[in-house]
Amino acid sequence: PPRYAPQTWRWGFQLWRGEARDATAARFGQMGVTEALSDDVTPADALWALRGRSDAASPARLAQWTERADQAEEAWLLIPHLDLPPHIFKEDPILRRAIYLLKTWGLKTNSLPPSQHLLQQVEEVLSLPDLAGRPQYELSNWLTRAYASEEDLEGCIRVNQCLAQDINALAEARFCAEEKNIDLALFQRDFTEASEAIERLILLETELASPHFESRLLRARAKQLGALDPSRGQREQEEALRIEQRFGLCQPTAP
Repeated sequence: PPRYAPQTWRWGFQLWRGEARDATAARFGQMGVTEALSDDVTPADALWALRGRSDAASPARLAQWTERADQAEEAWLLIPHLDLPPHIFKEDPILRRAIYLLKTWGLKTNSLPPSQHLLQQVEEVLSLPDLAGRPQYELSNWLTRAYASEEDLEGCIRVNQCLAQDINALAEARFCAEEKNIDLALFQRDFTEASEAIERLILLETELASPHFESRLLRARAKQLGALDPSRGQREQEEALRIEQRFGLCQPTAP
């Protein structure tokens, strides 16, 4: 959160290790916790928790976060019924509608697959300032899934290479794009590209400095090694699981 900006990385590591707790992040809701959400939890805090802790939270806590996040600035990206903020392409209602339709499909509230024309509309504006930051990442992710649903490999590659190469994009977004680039390269058995994407992923993980991305880097590395030789990558998989269990990045297993 912004108020921790001077020491975000240090506070983040303490939080992941369980050595510090964010007084406004809703206590994460692991192990089926259902107590009322603290009044100190702001909409921005709840949205932060939804993004960063959803895989490890109980369904009751997820519902509480979703309700509280309704008024957050970027809540429209995660809450289906919310429309785009007025500043996003306010002069182009057709484009606004295209983005909204892609969003509802991406959140699985609309069963109709987006048309190729709609996908191309959104793809053409991905790098514009109106979609800078988190919206660019979310829309890129939904575009990739939409192109994949149409078996459009070139579309998947184009979207993720563009995002990975955008130096103005969020580091988290570029990391996710490189993960997809590895999958796409391995699908095409382009082991050189997969190896180069791993190297770029290592640099991004160093910048992000989070166990969450460390475990994902290990899993990507395991996937790349396993594609070359099925006997390799086991050590990376085991280390990734150890990190995820230690820092609560996955649902706790029953005793």
